[in-house]
Amino acid sequence: MTLKNTALFISVILLAANFLFPQDHQFTRKIDPFPVMAYGGVEYDYPFLGGLNHPRPHFLDIDTDGDADLFLQESYNRIMYFENTGTSSQYEFTWRTEEYRDLSIGNWFKFVDIDGDGDYDLLSEQPSNRIKIHRNTGSAESPSFDIAVDTLRDAAGDEIFPGSGTIPTLADIDCDNDPDLFYGNQDGTII
Repeated sequence: MTLKNTALFISVILLAANFLFPQDHQFTRKIDPFPVMAYGGVEYDYPFLGGLNHPRPHFLDIDTDGDADLFLQESYNRIMYFENTGTSSQYEFTWRTEEYRDLSIGNWFKFVDIDGDGDYDLLSEQPSNRIKIHRNTGSAESPSFDIAVDTLRDAAGDEIFPGSGTIPTLADIDCDNDPDLFYGNQDGTII
């Protein structure tokens, strides 16, 4: 069969498939549709999670039920969410989603209460190593995030660039009841 004939054959097959199986379905991903067992009957906890190469974990009680839940970034722009369905002393993590609230977070994320209202807001990377702030416009028990600041600036109005590979954090280092920003520099200093 020549290349031209092969291309024509594949095109006919694809057209027939579209005609016979129209693409108007809605597919829903099921995280744990059925148990998957190893040899000997041991059940895998997260059989369809895949592997982790460079996970960036963050533990916090996002649903205010008294135990720490797990957020994990493995891929660009996506946060996985594992709800702690156990207790604060006996963790039992249940994989809920690999795209928490469909948030666009770039290469890093950090949950903090930036406005002091008792719920978690979110710092994340804006492309080109800038910082954006997602304010929690929901509640502490049921968060919802909207972009409050798309590019964080310093007191002089200049954009803040934490640099590649740096995950900023906030802490009230001067005890004035507002969060201060820290990030590492590539020369080993803290800004």
